[in-house]
Amino acid sequence: MEFIGRYKHRIDKKGRVSIPSAFRKILSEEYDDKVIIVNNQNRLDIYPYQVFQQRKERIKALPPSLDLVEDFKDLYFGDAFSYDIDGLGRLFIPLYLREEVRLVEEVIISGGDEIFSIWDAVIFDQEHQRIKNNFPNIKKGIAQYGV
Repeated sequence: MEFIGRYKHRIDKKGRVSIPSAFRKILSEEYDDKVIIVNNQNRLDIYPYQVFQQRKERIKALPPSLDLVEDFKDLYFGDAFSYDIDGLGRLFIPLYLREEVRLVEEVIISGGDEIFSIWDAVIFDQEHQRIKNNFPNIKKGIAQYGV
């Protein structure tokens, strides 16, 4: 199963957000409710723990001698946060991560195949509109891969 669709939610005063029921079902049936939250500049990417471990192995295989790789690891792993979805289906987002991606109250939780993302609603709308405006070029670009 994959995380698909988008949902509008609110973050409570304690920094918790309810995970959409369709996503909770996937997490509980296919994974173990443990997720890794990763800062991806203007959004938070939420990885089921097992998916994050697979990605971590691919990152560890990169040439460690490249400064670019070390910088990526420092930021990617250093800003990551591990969390278990609570019994009410909520995810706690630490204050530092909420501040960095400007999550205040209203958020969009958007599917991304084997992960999902949490965006500030305004930033999501802006980014979504940019992508929609450029979609003809995007379709041409990926057509070369048979999609």
